[in-house]
Amino acid sequence: MKYINFSQLRSFHAVSKTGSITKASKLLSVSQPTITKQLQLIESYYKVNLINRHARGITLTDLGKKLYEITLSIFDLEEEAINLFSSNLNVHKGTLVTGTSGSYFIMKLVKEFKKLHPGIQLKIISANSNSILDKINDYDIDIAVIGKPIKKNFKPNIYSIPYLKQKIVIIAGPGHRFYNKSTVKLKDLETLDISENHLSTLPKEIGGLKNLRHLNLRNNRPLKILPPEIGSLIQVQYLGFEGSKLSKIPNTIGGCKNLIKIVGNACKIEAIPFEIGKCTELREINLSYNKIDSIPSEIGELNSLKTISLGGNHIRKLPNSFEKLSKLRFCGLGHNQFKTFPNPVLRLQKVQTLWLHENEFNEVPIDLANMKSLIYFLVDEPELNSENVEKIKELNPQIRFIDED
Repeated sequence: MKYINFSQLRSFHAVSKTGSITKASKLLSVSQPTITKQLQLIESYYKVNLINRHARGITLTDLGKKLYEITLSIFDLEEEAINLFSSNLNVHKGTLVTGTSGSYFIMKLVKEFKKLHPGIQLKIISANSNSILDKINDYDIDIAVIGKPIKKNFKPNIYSIPYLKQKIVIIAGPGHRFYNKSTVKLKDLETLDISENHLSTLPKEIGGLKNLRHLNLRNNRPLKILPPEIGSLIQVQYLGFEGSKLSKIPNTIGGCKNLIKIVGNACKIEAIPFEIGKCTELREINLSYNKIDSIPSEIGELNSLKTISLGGNHIRKLPNSFEKLSKLRFCGLGHNQFKTFPNPVLRLQKVQTLWLHENEFNEVPIDLANMKSLIYFLVDEPELNSENVEKIKELNPQIRFIDED
């Protein structure tokens, strides 16, 4: 009697639901090769074809569409069963799932709770405050203690009360410039980490932090605007704002003359300002998974750049000046909209890793073999002109063609 492996079915369902092996792996928290292997097993076992793979992603075959209708019902029923068990918990026994952004906040409460309710087991999940709030909202956690206030109407279905106030202090060892100081002014700070909060903007006074070298704004989801005063941070070397709703990098970014690394992936950025060409100390740019559709020619002024990650955007063409990035080692341009191979990358003689998967071209020029430093080339090989690919492999056996799946 034949049966269906539930893990294989779950992988198929996730790929069908998300339309991508990459997204399915994130949804199920497993590796892409695992997802691919599960699909191959179910297709091989039943000798069927469920998914068509092509340069722009995947589509379901007619049989795949029929199976997806069935898996929708299966996993809807699974969710109903889970909800049924959850609604019938005995309040005197069972498990209470609690969350905390720091064990210091919760241990005293745990001790008192165990005295009052010895029959209830406590499961404690530690994570950052934003993650804890999301888990409460998704009913993965019953109750939590976090080290940040919740803004009014942030999530109306979450009830919160103040529990503890903390005094913020600075700890500095001998030899540090803050050692023996009774107070510290903001303008003296070299590092400012205000990540994992709910900031929607920054005050213009941020420009007064003349000694700031590291500014981390990561995962401030409501953040939509950076004030133009950001360009006054002439000493800043790291600027991170990934996971926000930022749609624009201010034109004043050119004032950050010492900027070495900029990280702004998974935002809503629509364009790279041409003033970025003035940040000549930049060594790494990560603006992947935004809404960027073009790259300014001034990008070629970044003579120190070694890593550029622009995957998951809407880029169709590279400026000719891109070939001037003579120190580039990593070039990530996958998941874009190149209809033809972006030729400027062919002249990047120090690039060791090149990502161009999930684009729309189907031919790689023979000149790729002339990239003497190239080792890893991530591309959708099954969709390419096989004659050219074989010729490149023959001319430069160092190059390893890697398919995303």
